Amino acid sequence: MTQKLSSPLHFVGILGVGMRALAEYAVSQGFIVQGSDIGAAQNKKPLSQSIQIFSDHNPENLKNCKAVIYSTAISMDNKEILYAMRQNIPLMHRSDLLDYFLRQTPAITIAGTHGKTTTAAMLTCFLNHTGHPSAAVVGGTLKNSYENVDKNAEYLVAEADESDGSFTKYSSYISVINNIAKDHMEYFGSTENLCATFAKYLNNTQKDGIALIGWDDEYCRTLGQAYTGPKITYGFTIGCDVRALSYSVKGGRMYFDIIVVKKRVSGSVPVIGKHNLQNALACYAAAHFLEIGPAQVTEGLDQFKGVVRRMDVLHDSEKLKIIDDYAHNPGKIQAAINGVRESWPDWPVVVFFQPHRYSRLKTLYPEFCKSFLGANKVCVLTPFAAGEPIDKDFDPEAFVARIGQESETDAVFAESFENAIKIADNISDRTILLTVGAGDVSSLARRFIPAK
Repeated sequence: MTQKLSSPLHFVGILGVGMRALAEYAVSQGFIVQGSDIGAAQNKKPLSQSIQIFSDHNPENLKNCKAVIYSTAISMDNKEILYAMRQNIPLMHRSDLLDYFLRQTPAITIAGTHGKTTTAAMLTCFLNHTGHPSAAVVGGTLKNSYENVDKNAEYLVAEADESDGSFTKYSSYISVINNIAKDHMEYFGSTENLCATFAKYLNNTQKDGIALIGWDDEYCRTLGQAYTGPKITYGFTIGCDVRALSYSVKGGRMYFDIIVVKKRVSGSVPVIGKHNLQNALACYAAAHFLEIGPAQVTEGLDQFKGVVRRMDVLHDSEKLKIIDDYAHNPGKIQAAINGVRESWPDWPVVVFFQPHRYSRLKTLYPEFCKSFLGANKVCVLTPFAAGEPIDKDFDPEAFVARIGQESETDAVFAESFENAIKIADNISDRTILLTVGAGDVSSLARRFIPAK
């Protein structure tokens, strides 16, 4: 994307997780930004005060705008999109705008089915701590604050979202692939197409850059073995350049021994879950390429505060722990349960799962049914449609029955949040309540928190 950009920029659906981060970054780069979102009236976390937000999609909102930014979630028959077409106002997919920014600053992009946001947040954390001011464009809210670095960022760290294939546009200085699993199959159609798209992203890595590849994943190993450019591998698998030797969990923190290209390193990071240690390994791999010492990385990651809705501990007492996670596909859900189990092995775990999109539920139905191993009880909520039509063929009772059988747990269906709260209220012993999903299930998690 080489066209010259002028202000104001108008974002359609500006409060979407990926859109709002990009809008904020555009402001930091000196652009006048505005946007529309039908959820603006209910949103309690406004964007920068300089951003004007309209609570409807109306052509009147686009007066004087020089470009309209949209995502794949926005329909092409949206009133603002149609108006922009009629008035010849340039339309840009969000990936094109991100690509524009990635070409202005050395880019570190993170791809993979799982762990993109957390890995990007960890990378941003240790880079800033080690004197390399870096900005982040991620689909989540970072708990660490990095002020006044966007304009003079040494690196731009961004998620490379695979959901619509648009991440193949990016040519990154450092390209990361954590893992590859079946998701967004309504777009890819087959695992062959899925892997081929990731391969294209990998092959776009700049010649003087590096590819960082999660070696525990079979699909990633296959791509990595075929990749002819410079690479660093990381994971738990013997033979990795950056490898975890052992780890333990205590008090919400992971203690580890790892090898960073033949050098042994010990440390800890304030996160839980084996998958999050793998995310941290990507940081050590990036640091090795950037000639940042592993001890500095360890110091930087010790300051990591996490990401909202990523293994987010909302309440922690002797009788009740409430943890909220964005997990919305089978691998993420199982990783979240495993992480909680490792941290508190003696505590019962009750999972409240809100399926995200009927299309995802349909294409990954067997995998979802097997993804709750280790949970003592699973409460399935009504799916969050995310703009899709309701699938009238979906049978929640059949779904929970199969989950109960294949995940070896007690599974029930709750038609509403109120019914789910009643289930939680009837739990008397010490328990961990884990909410998972990419919809509005986070609001349910907060309703579980006892009144002070």
